[in-house]
Amino acid sequence: MSDLTDYQFHYVTSDDTLDFGENGAVTPNVDVENILGLFAMEARVGDREFARQSGDIPGLHRAVPRIVKLKLEVRGDPAASSYKDLVIQTRDIFTLRPEHSDTDGVLNFRFPGELEQFIRCRPIRRKMQRHARTEYGLMPIEVELRAADPRIYDDVLTDPGTQTGTFNVTNLGNADAYPIMTFITVASDAKITNNTNGDVLDIVDAGVGTLVADMDRYIRGTNELLIFIGGTDHYPAWAQPREPFRLSPGVNSLTLNNGLNVIVKHRDTWL
Repeated sequence: MSDLTDYQFHYVTSDDTLDFGENGAVTPNVDVENILGLFAMEARVGDREFARQSGDIPGLHRAVPRIVKLKLEVRGDPAASSYKDLVIQTRDIFTLRPEHSDTDGVLNFRFPGELEQFIRCRPIRRKMQRHARTEYGLMPIEVELRAADPRIYDDVLTDPGTQTGTFNVTNLGNADAYPIMTFITVASDAKITNNTNGDVLDIVDAGVGTLVADMDRYIRGTNELLIFIGGTDHYPAWAQPREPFRLSPGVNSLTLNNGLNVIVKHRDTWL
């Protein structure tokens, strides 16, 4: 958590961090002149353009990657080394790093009346233009960030603690959330059912130990372990069809089998 206040932003990569936005009279500072695309949503047809022959099952629609456009301005004393350093830092953090192709930066933000949220994204375009105002300590920088995962997440990871039997988990967002589930002391099998949307996660012959099923990693296509016990991969134990386990918007009723205990952590999610 970055503990941001209204109109503040925090961008972090594997190499650097940058705080920008509303910062009172502090200089030098990176102001946000305009931001586009952060709350836009665009869909594509996922399987086919038209309904099936019966006419009653339309094509699937999925959210496309999100493009966030930032119009920034670095302000300060042009003669000060701190100003010059901030210009360089802003330029460098919004630079494409091909060697980190599977790791997005994280952009945290907060607006009035809302909790702090974040989106995972990487720079795909940067424009810097010197003009007359630049000599007076006003350096404009325009940036485009691409979020392959278009979801916006609550900065707080909800952790309701250990649960067993049938229990409820609430997703306060407007889009499906993908939880991180920790099954405690699994003897062999683990199965959990979402009675609200019908999703089932079934792990068969996984072995003995504390089993983790990370659906957040799954939907983002990371190179990290998805189904594992103590750092050992158990992905083959995930029964087919291996569809990601979702928490629908609102209250979800979950049922756990075999008297197991589970911790279901998630982030409220929006599109």
